[in-house]
Amino acid sequence: MKQLSGLLCLSALTFSLSGCAQEIETIETWNGSGAVSVDSPISDRMIGAVVTPPGGPCEGSTDYPDIRVGTTVTLRDSTGGIVSLSRLEVGTHVEIDRGWSGLNPVDCVLDFQFVDVESDDKFFSVEVGSRGEVSTTRNDLEFGLVALNLG
Repeated sequence: MKQLSGLLCLSALTFSLSGCAQEIETIETWNGSGAVSVDSPISDRMIGAVVTPPGGPCEGSTDYPDIRVGTTVTLRDSTGGIVSLSRLEVGTHVEIDRGWSGLNPVDCVLDFQFVDVESDDKFFSVEVGSRGEVSTTRNDLEFGLVALNLG
């Protein structure tokens, strides 16, 4: 009798596991990216007596000391759950043409990348450091269209 009940339990376990394997849903991973732009005062662009021109490297801004290379960037899904983390990368000084005559301001633009995101949501929020969340879409993330600006 013990042998029969053991065989029935093993059969039930096998049936149960095979049923579970069929219900597992795989989610395709995807990558996303964006950039953070901060005002870059001329004092941030000085190397000795030389001003770094647009196109030169930057690591942040003295006006925003919490937004620098290495600052954490958090991606949350529509329920608020964290689905990916990134860090700001070394940026580039970019001249901003705002249509004014005279000197155009220069921003430091720092990129971030989210790799192998496992979420099928369409809407997300991105937070750089502790600056608050900004809503975006998966489409904008996948095409690198997320552009956040401080200053």
